[in-house]
Formats: sequence, C-alpha cells, structure tokens
Amino acid sequence: MTDSIRLKHAAVMHRAMQRCKTKAHCYYQYHVRDTFRPKKEIEMPGHNYQIIEIAGSSTSSYEDAIKGAVAEAASRYEHLNWWEVKEMRGHIQDGAVAHYQVVLKIGFRLE
Repeated sequence: MTDSIRLKHAAVMHRAMQRCKTKAHCYYQYHVRDTFRPKKEIEMPGHNYQIIEIAGSSTSSYEDAIKGAVAEAASRYEHLNWWEVKEMRGHIQDGAVAHYQVVLKIGFRLE
C-alpha cells in the first residue's frame, strides 16, 4: 500500500468511527460483518454468448407468446441459457385483446 492510499484509508476509517453510535455498533460494523464477507473472488465461467431478438405472438396470453418464441429459438439454436422480455404489446380488435406479442432477447452459449 502506498502512503497516499494509507492516509486516505485512515481518514475514511476516522470519519466512519466518528459516525458510530455505540461501541457495540462499531464493533459489529467493522469486525463482525467483515467476517461474513467472502475473502475470495467468485470465479465466473469463461463462456461467450450470442444474443438474438425474436418476437412471439399468441391469441391467448403473453406466457404462450414467450413459450412459442423460446420453442422456436430452441429449434434453431443450441445451448439456450436465458431470455429477457424487451417489449410487450398487443392488438385490439372489436374492443377486446386479439393478440399478445412479446419481443425477447435470448442468450445462448457459443461452443
């Protein structure tokens, strides 16, 4: 640690200790809580993903529109991992909902 970093750290700790309400609170804040933090960085798998957008529609529900879009993507691509609804819209006919449409972002792992 360089001297300037040590000084900044000391100043931050000094201000933090001044904000403590009780000694018990300070002990928890700076000793007990730190023991529950992971000491090691969590490793993420090194996969690469491609993201596609696909629109699905249904006459019955948004859920069916999503399931249809995911099924279509699964028939064309392998290793699907996740989906996210980007847009939701519908079509109204004669004062009632006629169609439900969703635009999904689907991510799949590249091998």
